[in-house]
Amino acid sequence: MRILIRVIVIAAAVAAIWLLPAAIGRYYTQMLSLAGIYAIAGHGLNLLAGYTGQTSLGHAGFYAIGAYTGALLATKAGLGFWSAFPLSMLAAAAVGLLIALPSFKLEGPYLAMVTIAFGIIVNSLLVEWSDLTGGTQGVLDIPRPMIAGLRLPLERQFAVIVVAVVLTTLLLRNLMRSPWGRAFVAVRENPIAAQAVGLSTRRVKTVAFTISAALAGAAGHLFAFFQGFISPEAFEFDTSVFFLTTVIFGGAATIAGPLVGAPIMTFLPELLQRFVDYRLIIYGAIIVATLYALPRGVVGMLIRRRSALPEATAGQRRASPPGTAPPRPAGGPRPPRQAAQPVVRLEDVRISFGGVRALNGVSLAVEPRTIHALIGPNGAGKTVLLNILCGYYRPGAGKVLLGGRDITGLPADRAARLGLARTFQTPQLFAELNVLQNVLAGFPGQTEGRLLDSALTTSRLRREEAKCRAAACEFLDFVGYSGDLQAPASSLPIGHQRLVEIARALALDPVLLAMDEPAAGLNPKEVEELDDLITRIRDRGPAVLLVEHHMDLIMGISDRITVLDYGEKLAEGTPAEVRADPRVVKAYLGD
Repeated sequence: MRILIRVIVIAAAVAAIWLLPAAIGRYYTQMLSLAGIYAIAGHGLNLLAGYTGQTSLGHAGFYAIGAYTGALLATKAGLGFWSAFPLSMLAAAAVGLLIALPSFKLEGPYLAMVTIAFGIIVNSLLVEWSDLTGGTQGVLDIPRPMIAGLRLPLERQFAVIVVAVVLTTLLLRNLMRSPWGRAFVAVRENPIAAQAVGLSTRRVKTVAFTISAALAGAAGHLFAFFQGFISPEAFEFDTSVFFLTTVIFGGAATIAGPLVGAPIMTFLPELLQRFVDYRLIIYGAIIVATLYALPRGVVGMLIRRRSALPEATAGQRRASPPGTAPPRPAGGPRPPRQAAQPVVRLEDVRISFGGVRALNGVSLAVEPRTIHALIGPNGAGKTVLLNILCGYYRPGAGKVLLGGRDITGLPADRAARLGLARTFQTPQLFAELNVLQNVLAGFPGQTEGRLLDSALTTSRLRREEAKCRAAACEFLDFVGYSGDLQAPASSLPIGHQRLVEIARALALDPVLLAMDEPAAGLNPKEVEELDDLITRIRDRGPAVLLVEHHMDLIMGISDRITVLDYGEKLAEGTPAEVRADPRVVKAYLGD
């Protein structure tokens, strides 16, 4: 029955697309065709600015590259619309990749300035390189698209554009429902936490920028063949602002946002032709007004979402007996380690910040299947040591060894992929993702070689996603989370945020879990539950390196304790030995 309904809906849609131009006339068909082209460019910019959080004000440059590549291949090389289409997208994507790689060392307004400069440079080249581009005259006599040797009239070109819009929308929807969608939003929401689950923020941003540029190039290609001629005037700075306005007004980080914003912004200039010289002012006013009155855009106002992404199917909750190890999808390899070898070893680690020595020759080793506590007064260097271990800081001297392998200075995302999981003093969740999506983001290797699978939502991807959802539910059961799987992470009380963060860290299948003050902000009952949870985590495999000020918790569950004071190791031993050490009593525990 569902298949029949789908067939009927598709048939009705095809009939509507085929008959609509005759019903609305040539003018409105042209305007809606342009709106479709702008929606495709808007989808690309929405992926970059809306979902990944990287603002570009130079997308008119990629739009121009796609347009001129297609136009020149058609007029000078004799290629047709269809054969030139992938080459236009490829050219825009290649330039996008070249711009992205060095630019993502910059953030915020600096990245926007780089993209502005890029757009201006492209437009200047279009004007000055007249031998190739035709200069201010542009490229004329671009042939109309053909099918079976017949040139397509306006009505059939409209159908081609609509199909392109539908395919682009499905592509973006599929990406957002996949591990790549979680990666894009994770990098936008919390880069530190994204690195802690093994995501390379630079790689994720580069992929988003490249796809975004390719879609802008596709829109430019369609524009060139639809218009029949192009000139540099169509690709000036105000076109980039127009695309950004389309995304923001329609609804950034929503699939339907560009589909709503593009038609409105296409027809608006026609209504304001008397004010054509004030386009940038009008676009700017629309952006400011939208950010104040409709911060989530038109679509965001009409549709209230609990998550930045389409909600994952929760699946059936399966209670895991305490201590049961939830299944884990295949991830990256772990470094080989002999049974008697420490999980991690720090040797004579030193680091200074200005004139302050945060760590001065600290050494420690964490043995397998143990809870190793790290205590000391505030400012002793405990969190700094965790940051060095997990790759957030590079030590000035000394070594960090993981299973005998030197990982000193390895970036945080690579350290996480090798099995070093981390929780933070303040829970670092992805606020705009729900509980289940947060844990799903923790499974390693999900984006490796999966871009095409994600774009097409292949059966292999669906099977893997189902396994990950089931495992995520079991991890949440294991840590004792009994709340709503679809609740936004930002809405959770602090105790539940801790549990979700720990479940996400366990999804990495770590060899060591570094926990930074997990009892902070918890009530006595929650501290008791945390005591039991940390013990069960140790029993199921990973070693635990625990930074904590709650002395009853530390003394009750630790196998070994290291004490830091002023960046130096003051004492080390069993809880009983540390409790009896007069130096520790004087420096930390009190008399």
